[in-house]
Amino acid sequence: MSSGGDRLINTLGSARANNAAEYRAIVDDLKAKGVDISYRKGQFAYGPAPSGGRPGNIVFDPDASISAIRHEYGHYLDDLASGYPGQRFYYENPSARLATERRQYLGEVRTARELGDATARRQLVEDYLEEKRYLIENYYSKPYGSR
Repeated sequence: MSSGGDRLINTLGSARANNAAEYRAIVDDLKAKGVDISYRKGQFAYGPAPSGGRPGNIVFDPDASISAIRHEYGHYLDDLASGYPGQRFYYENPSARLATERRQYLGEVRTARELGDATARRQLVEDYLEEKRYLIENYYSKPYGSR
């Protein structure tokens, strides 16, 4: 479950600097729950564990906005709420994968609206629609004979 990018970085700045308490609480919670955290410039993702029953891994840009951090953390929370079903579950149930993307993008769109950042809001909607298109084209079953 990867994200298009950090669309609110210019408005919010780095979470480590501008939202330190919330950022620390999220990272501490992830570590306490056994989530493997990696930091890579320009990358954001939550990957469910290959086999079910345990949390997966998360990737954050070290200077990400709190919006991008919440997005990936939200994917983790969705995985937790589903009982950590594992990667296969999400590949075989694209509607579950799409639901978590929708939830997380809507949260970011709401934040962009509250901040009055129309450009970021538009980009986030486009990112979601692109992710939705990708999932439908690559994971939803197609009727026999269709392309």
